[in-house]
Amino acid sequence: MDFLIGQFELPLIFQVCAVFLLAITGAIVAMERKYDFAGVFMLAFITGASGAIIRDGVFLDRLPVMVEQWPYLAAILLAAIITLLFFGYIKKITPIFVVVDALGLGIFGIISAQLALFANLNVLAAVFIGLIGAVSGGILRDIFTKNDPLLLKPGQYYITAALAGIILFIVLCLYAGMPAQWAALIGIAVTLVIRLLSYIFNWQTGPAINVSKKIFTPKEPLKPQ
Repeated sequence: MDFLIGQFELPLIFQVCAVFLLAITGAIVAMERKYDFAGVFMLAFITGASGAIIRDGVFLDRLPVMVEQWPYLAAILLAAIITLLFFGYIKKITPIFVVVDALGLGIFGIISAQLALFANLNVLAAVFIGLIGAVSGGILRDIFTKNDPLLLKPGQYYITAALAGIILFIVLCLYAGMPAQWAALIGIAVTLVIRLLSYIFNWQTGPAINVSKKIFTPKEPLKPQ
């Protein structure tokens, strides 16, 4: 697009690492559910790859990068093997994984939004596709393990953090004229900060309020004195 100044480019190794870390979160859940090796690998694959596959195959109508370049699949396989071998140790370093998971969240969200803009989609579509790329792996992981998707339930800011970074990236690029590389780095940093602050201070979203019940519920008549 001619109104997007430059392009956010990230070395392949960083994108592969992001997939690797997301895949580990899926493999950890599989180990907790006592799946076999095939189950661990499949859940790692679903968590690490499905966001990019849905983004590319469904919305952008192109060959998914996950099957186009072998390092991504290798990273998912490695994540499954490492989780199988060191599951007990991995569970003890949760704070580290909160950081890297937040980085992966920001990176995937912004890369997906940028690809949508380059495909000449509108701003709302770019925000939606960015969010799909960032969080769909975690949602599908929970669905395949017969759990309510944690990302859709009240809890620490996750989707909110991704959404903030994606929107900021698009605003800085399209309306402030900032080069995409700088806008992306700022968007990733905002996603990381919001996610970490919500983890440290346990900031949580609440359940949706039934507004209609508050507005349309008739008031009880006053009792005569």
